[in-house]
This record gives sequence, structure tokens and C-alpha cells, in this order.
Amino acid sequence: MDSRGLVSSSRSDATAGTMAHHKLPFAHDIAPAEDLLSAVKQLRPSILVGVSTVANAFTQEVIKAMADINTRPLIFPLSNPTSKAECSFEQAVSAMRG
Repeated sequence: MDSRGLVSSSRSDATAGTMAHHKLPFAHDIAPAEDLLSAVKQLRPSILVGVSTVANAFTQEVIKAMADINTRPLIFPLSNPTSKAECSFEQAVSAMRG
């Protein structure tokens, strides 16, 4: 995911040849997803790694979807400072019902 949604080969910047070079290896032939929740439901990942510095990007709904898909999902909100972390430890534990 980036600020424009799921990185995919069908995205307009990929088809126009303007997608950033470092994203091209990740632009697979998959259906577009406009937001993280849609991407999680579509791709069913086991891990989320947050490096966006977008506070609360891992919403309660996203965390719950991860918990529904995985017995023990891995959620890494790595952005610093913590005020820009994608979620807090407490938010993750609460949304996953412990």
C-alpha cells in the first residue's frame, strides 16, 4: 500500500509507466484496493508492517480483520515517534480481543 492505494499492475500510474521504480517489483496483477481494510480482506496477509508515519492507519476494523483471518497475526507499527505509529500496543490487543 502507498498513499494511492494497493500497489498493483492495473493501477493508472503503473499502466502509464509513471509508477516509482522501487514499487514496480511489488506491482502484481491483482485487483485494486483503495484502502487498507479492503486490501487485508482481499489479500488475507498474516503480517502488517507499518512504516507510513500515518497515525492510526491500523484501525480497529483492520486489526479485527487480521484477527479474523489469522490465529496469531503479526502487527508491527514501526513508525516513530510513537505519536505517528499506525496503532498502539493497547489498540492492537483490544481490537484482537486479547
